Amino acid sequence: WVVEEARAGPVSTGGNRLRVRIRTPGDPERDLVIDLEEQSGWLVAGVSRAGFAGVLDARRRAEVRNALIGFYKSAGVQVVREQVRAALGTGPVSFDIAREGLRIWPGDDFDEEILYPLDGERPFAPVGSPGGTRAPVRRLEPEDVYFTRRAVTWREWLRAWAKGARSPLLPGFRILPADEPGGDA
Repeated sequence: WVVEEARAGPVSTGGNRLRVRIRTPGDPERDLVIDLEEQSGWLVAGVSRAGFAGVLDARRRAEVRNALIGFYKSAGVQVVREQVRAALGTGPVSFDIAREGLRIWPGDDFDEEILYPLDGERPFAPVGSPGGTRAPVRRLEPEDVYFTRRAVTWREWLRAWAKGARSPLLPGFRILPADEPGGDA
């Protein structure tokens, strides 16, 4: 199969989530699964299963990545999960967006919580759990978190889709789970 054969599959909804499957002929385990979720007033997008996108060559992967950027922009996505994970660094981390800001739990045990108040234009400084934090934490720039801070001009969009073009949109911004650090797909 080729990417051109990919089609939107079933769309499912929940209380705060819209799940979209992108299918290719054959095994449904190869579906690319995208979640759009409302979290405390924020529209958050993420790839819950990379499916076929995880095995594409660099050119096709860049096409899928650019298509997701266009979809996210047209849907009004404000935060992309893969980028937040990349901004937080290596190691296991779980996170959620709450009214107070970005809550993260470093490690696997959820014993420790760190809050990044998402409060505007300045860098977001972490607030550790009582008793300090075992995890390395750093300040996050608004551009590290807000997808809405990354513009895609019409000219950039056309250049990315020109025949034979290899113009990735938003280089350095993580869209797919297996993007390399700083990668543009």
